Amino acid sequence: PVRGPGVSEVAPADLPAEVDVVAVGSGGAGLSAALAAGVAGAQVLVLEASPRWGGTTALSGSQLWVPGNHRMADLDVDDSVEDALTYCLGQSPGRDPALVEVFVRAAPAMARFVEDHSPLTFAACRIPDTFAESPGGRAQGRHIEPSPLALGDLGRPEDLVWPAPYPMVLTNEEIAEFDLAGGGAFPTDLVARRMAAGEVCMGLGLIVGLLHGCHAAGVALARGCRVTRLRRDPEGLRALECRSGEATHDVAV
Repeated sequence: PVRGPGVSEVAPADLPAEVDVVAVGSGGAGLSAALAAGVAGAQVLVLEASPRWGGTTALSGSQLWVPGNHRMADLDVDDSVEDALTYCLGQSPGRDPALVEVFVRAAPAMARFVEDHSPLTFAACRIPDTFAESPGGRAQGRHIEPSPLALGDLGRPEDLVWPAPYPMVLTNEEIAEFDLAGGGAFPTDLVARRMAAGEVCMGLGLIVGLLHGCHAAGVALARGCRVTRLRRDPEGLRALECRSGEATHDVAV
């Protein structure tokens, strides 16, 4: 891949003929999967259909529900797999209990992994579970969000992601602290400092951190490449077809 500023971006015409792993989409899930595979030593390619990274993740508040996360201790809140399972199973009728347990056990490790392999640092939020009064619920701490993060050499936000309706320079916790939804005084000085430092938060911060992590892990990324077909044989997936403009490309896996 051609290593441009801050991201290993590949032009559609220069896609590799074969890779170990393809992540389809560059939202939070796709970039996290690509980061994990890249850290494990795989040759990884991310294919994003749109001309911007991040999908709807980049426009989100990016409050991740991670029971048992390591940041809960900052709020002096404890948690357990048993309580998280009780809560999840009580709110997810019809779901496979085995899959729910896999999520509950894996989610805390995911948060630590992302922090260990990217510039992201999470902070616990002082908001309750949706049904905090239910068995196993918690009044705060299970949601985490990205702390302010510098764009670095990734470029301008408007060139990276779809534009948000407001600058993503405050955290959810800060918005609540300043009571901005209730008409509180706008923290002009804080916003000015963040913008001058090139720091971002919320969904934009999450995508920026994951892009930096993927770059460091050697992940190649291509935008404007829509996956249109999976090619299979009796033994499984063998390649995929993607389209960029009028051109089509095959990538073997």
